[in-house]
Amino acid sequence: MTIAGKKFQNSRDVIFSRPNFESENPQQTAVVKYNEEEDFYYLESDVFEQVGWKPGDDITWTIDDDGLITLTKEEKIMSYQNDVTEFMSAADQYVGKTPHLNEDNMAQARLYIDLIDEEFRELCDGFLRRHIGDIADGGADLVWVVKGLFTTLGIDFDKVWEEVRASNMSKVSEGGKIKKRADGKILKPDTYFKPDIDRVLKEQGL
Repeated sequence: MTIAGKKFQNSRDVIFSRPNFESENPQQTAVVKYNEEEDFYYLESDVFEQVGWKPGDDITWTIDDDGLITLTKEEKIMSYQNDVTEFMSAADQYVGKTPHLNEDNMAQARLYIDLIDEEFRELCDGFLRRHIGDIADGGADLVWVVKGLFTTLGIDFDKVWEEVRASNMSKVSEGGKIKKRADGKILKPDTYFKPDIDRVLKEQGL
């Protein structure tokens, strides 16, 4: 890597933080440049495209005591509930902070229940007409209003999902497969446990 004219010899793993990255040249060079007009630093290297880094990505680097530089790409974690919450706030809708259902959010929660029913019907209609575009649209809209309901109720959807996922995955046997009876019913192994949704909600402040 070249930084202000000084070269640091690093392995490709250290520079790009990609242990599985393969290159014919184990010693890669990245050049740090400065944009004087807009006052920011940026990196140039032919190898960035190979690892999926694009112009505009936020890249940070750290230097350890031995002078080795590690580059890491700041990953943006997508959260559908955050997207819905942002929209609801812009629309001056109620956003719950902790799990609850009372006079503060009952009317809005009822609205979202109606919207869930409406979007579900549209999804089914698209399926019956075998219209893949309407199925995709209806499915996304259905997820949106379900997230809207959870946000109204002050429930962190991801935390509930993690508990439900853990419960479902506990049905997987040691061999990595789910065992079924002849009629297709899933057989629950000894590792199976029911999701403890009450615990999850209490941890969120119920």
